[in-house]
Amino acid sequence: MEMRDVFDKDGRFTGKTVPKHAQLEKGEYFLHAIVILRMEDGGYLLQQRSLKARWYAGAWDVTGGGVSAGETSAQAAAREAYEELGLILSPDSLRFLLRQRTEWEDGTGLITDTFLARAKLPPQGVRPNPREVNDWKIVPFEAYYRAVMFNKDAEFGRALRRAEEEMNSL
Repeated sequence: MEMRDVFDKDGRFTGKTVPKHAQLEKGEYFLHAIVILRMEDGGYLLQQRSLKARWYAGAWDVTGGGVSAGETSAQAAAREAYEELGLILSPDSLRFLLRQRTEWEDGTGLITDTFLARAKLPPQGVRPNPREVNDWKIVPFEAYYRAVMFNKDAEFGRALRRAEEEMNSL
């Protein structure tokens, strides 16, 4: 059974671990991690969520998912890149971009850590997990930005643009 750690609104571990789909109590949060994949050629890897996904089925979006119990958000971001696309990333190579807190009507929420990774297509190519990813493509920054902003806020958009500017200046 997949387990997840529970955090307070400030992202501190509460000492509580529960099954992945457990109902949280008011003031409790799960941790989520996403990774923006910037490829060697400067393009961004965009993935289309499974057509059977519970949330945003068929949407073109970022790579990511829930942080498992005992895992850091960087470890989760790297794991999700592997599970969803077959890409191997080192958690130490990920660049932290942003932490955001989303609060639900019931007083629980989600803390999302966003990372940026420079990625290289492996010789065997991207191997999408069909349970999670329907398709993938590499697109220029503006196309990536437009695609992923469908469910993101302005703060995320500013962080993404800032990261792109910094990557281009290196």
